[in-house]
Amino acid sequence: MTGTRASRSAQTPRAREGQLRINVTRGFEDVAGLEQQWRQFEGPALTANFEHFHTVIDSEPTMHEPVVLTVLRDDAPESMIVARVEDVTLAFKLGYRAVWRPSVRSLTVVYRGFLGHVDDEVSDRVVDELTGMLEQGELEAVIFRRLSLDHPLYRAATTRPRYLMRQHYTRFVTCWERTLPSSFDLFLASLSKSTRTSAKRYANKLERDYASRLEVRKLSSPTHLDDYFRDAETVASKSYQRGLGVGVRDDPAHRFRAGLAAERGWFRAYILYLDRAPVAFCGGESYAGRFYYGIPGYDPAFRDYRVGQLVLLRMIEDLCEDEEVQVVDFGPGDAEYKRRFGDRSWQEADVHVFAPRLRPVAVNLGRTTILRANDAMATAARELRIFGRIKRAWRRRASSFPS
Repeated sequence: MTGTRASRSAQTPRAREGQLRINVTRGFEDVAGLEQQWRQFEGPALTANFEHFHTVIDSEPTMHEPVVLTVLRDDAPESMIVARVEDVTLAFKLGYRAVWRPSVRSLTVVYRGFLGHVDDEVSDRVVDELTGMLEQGELEAVIFRRLSLDHPLYRAATTRPRYLMRQHYTRFVTCWERTLPSSFDLFLASLSKSTRTSAKRYANKLERDYASRLEVRKLSSPTHLDDYFRDAETVASKSYQRGLGVGVRDDPAHRFRAGLAAERGWFRAYILYLDRAPVAFCGGESYAGRFYYGIPGYDPAFRDYRVGQLVLLRMIEDLCEDEEVQVVDFGPGDAEYKRRFGDRSWQEADVHVFAPRLRPVAVNLGRTTILRANDAMATAARELRIFGRIKRAWRRRASSFPS
């Protein structure tokens, strides 16, 4: 397409011939020995980057050890499945309120943690190996983080485990991304007329009311981290995301991960200041041609200025000028701004497989019951055309919660 940068196209894995076997490697020292082989398989998924993966485990006390399944065909490595043993709290909610929070010892396959060639045959063998590990007694669940519905691992994980082991209710999430054109003008031209008009109107209103007292600052180096966490925390503490327990926090875990990202040149943040006070921020990590958009935040006192939209557009303008970034990955969630600014969407879902023992099976049953009830209420609210009002009310209430 004219004016659009080339992006990687997905390829459907083809069946291969040869005998398969799987090696399971556990523990930091033994997994570290796989580094050279791991790096040969690394793709555009930041979550499966060798250093990032280990940094996440090191930063969280609930995560215990790495686990890697190496798939060999005729003794030649063909693919790797990257996972970790962790204690996971499964928060089952009605609306935004958690009504049950059981904790399970999980073997969690990280997001896009499948490296190399993964076809139907490999997926079947991997899922069989993982369910076999569940039957050994140590683990209570295997969790695949956000599998695309057209990936062979999704099919295998939802059909091959025995009836009591596999999940019986799947909640899908819509994901959005945007292929960046070669200039910000081309990006704006690609938007609908109403979106362009709205963005211009709110930007003009903000600049008219604040003029030279408005500043957007880009932060990307390790020396910027103190400023970033101070100012982002100021905003995040007022946002509805904080009330929901997600988003940026100035704590050792977030600083540890941001430190690695800044040292490797991945980290970028954009903060909007009005009268030198931070009022909105967004950012993420740039890796292998993709910009992974993080959870943004804005001060609800400035909601009428659409400050979150302004700082997002400034971020996109900067990324359009960067030849190393081809795609903005907005991540999960069907937010309005993602629909307006994204140009491709697909569906993903967490997939749970539970151990064939009393407690894990009970958790599976409870999960199914609560999720079905929650989604039935949401469907009823949509049919009554009150879902949007309820959601906005929950978010306003969440933004007023103490941090």
